[in-house]
Amino acid sequence: MAEAMIVSLNEAVRASIRREFELAKARFANDWQLLCIEENWGDTLDDRHTLRIRMLRSLNRNGSCYSRTFCRRD
Repeated sequence: MAEAMIVSLNEAVRASIRREFELAKARFANDWQLLCIEENWGDTLDDRHTLRIRMLRSLNRNGSCYSRTFCRRD
Protein backbone atom coordinates (compact mmCIF):
# COMPACT_ATOMS: atom_id res chain seq x y z
CA MET A 1 0.00 0.00 0.00
CA ALA A 2 1.43 3.33 -1.01
CA GLU A 3 1.93 5.93 1.70
CA ALA A 4 0.17 8.57 -0.41
CA MET A 5 -3.08 6.61 -0.03
CA ILE A 6 -3.09 6.78 3.77
CA VAL A 7 -5.12 9.65 5.21
CA SER A 8 -4.21 10.62 8.74
CA LEU A 9 -6.91 10.84 11.38
CA ASN A 10 -6.30 14.56 11.84
CA GLU A 11 -6.82 15.21 8.13
CA ALA A 12 -10.00 13.14 8.10
CA VAL A 13 -11.38 14.99 11.14
CA ARG A 14 -10.50 18.36 9.66
CA ALA A 15 -12.18 17.36 6.38
CA SER A 16 -15.33 16.48 8.37
CA ILE A 17 -15.18 19.83 10.13
CA ARG A 18 -14.81 21.69 6.83
CA ARG A 19 -17.78 19.72 5.42
CA GLU A 20 -19.91 20.63 8.46
CA PHE A 21 -18.88 24.29 8.08
CA GLU A 22 -20.00 24.23 4.43
CA LEU A 23 -23.39 22.80 5.41
CA ALA A 24 -23.81 25.36 8.19
CA LYS A 25 -22.81 28.28 5.96
CA ALA A 26 -25.30 27.19 3.30
CA ARG A 27 -28.07 26.97 5.88
CA PHE A 28 -27.29 29.78 8.32
CA ALA A 29 -25.04 32.18 6.37
CA ASN A 30 -23.72 34.63 8.98
CA ASP A 31 -25.47 33.33 12.08
CA TRP A 32 -23.67 34.45 15.25
CA GLN A 33 -23.29 30.89 16.54
CA LEU A 34 -21.58 29.77 13.33
CA LEU A 35 -19.30 32.79 13.34
CA CYS A 36 -18.32 32.13 16.96
CA ILE A 37 -17.49 28.48 16.25
CA GLU A 38 -15.55 29.41 13.13
CA GLU A 39 -13.56 32.16 14.84
CA ASN A 40 -12.64 29.95 17.79
CA TRP A 41 -11.79 26.75 15.90
CA GLY A 42 -8.08 26.14 16.29
CA ASP A 43 -7.80 28.91 18.87
CA THR A 44 -9.89 28.08 21.93
CA LEU A 45 -11.81 25.18 20.34
CA ASP A 46 -9.84 22.14 19.26
CA ASP A 47 -11.08 19.62 16.68
CA ARG A 48 -12.74 17.48 19.34
CA HIS A 49 -14.82 20.35 20.72
CA THR A 50 -15.62 21.71 17.28
CA LEU A 51 -16.88 18.46 15.79
CA ARG A 52 -16.94 15.54 18.18
CA ILE A 53 -18.64 17.36 21.02
CA ARG A 54 -20.99 18.29 18.24
CA MET A 55 -21.01 22.04 18.22
CA LEU A 56 -21.17 22.14 14.43
CA ARG A 57 -23.26 19.00 14.10
CA SER A 58 -25.72 20.26 16.68
CA LEU A 59 -25.99 23.59 14.86
CA ASN A 60 -26.62 21.86 11.54
CA ARG A 61 -29.18 19.43 12.91
CA ASN A 62 -30.97 21.43 15.62
CA GLY A 63 -30.48 25.01 14.54
CA SER A 64 -28.45 25.74 17.67
CA CYS A 65 -25.07 24.67 18.96
CA TYR A 66 -26.55 24.71 22.45
CA SER A 67 -28.46 21.46 22.63
CA ARG A 68 -29.11 21.66 26.35
CA THR A 69 -29.68 24.32 28.98
CA PHE A 70 -26.55 25.24 30.90
CA CYS A 71 -28.23 27.35 33.54
CA ARG A 72 -31.67 28.60 34.20
CA ARG A 73 -32.71 31.95 35.50
CA ASP A 74 -36.16 32.23 37.03
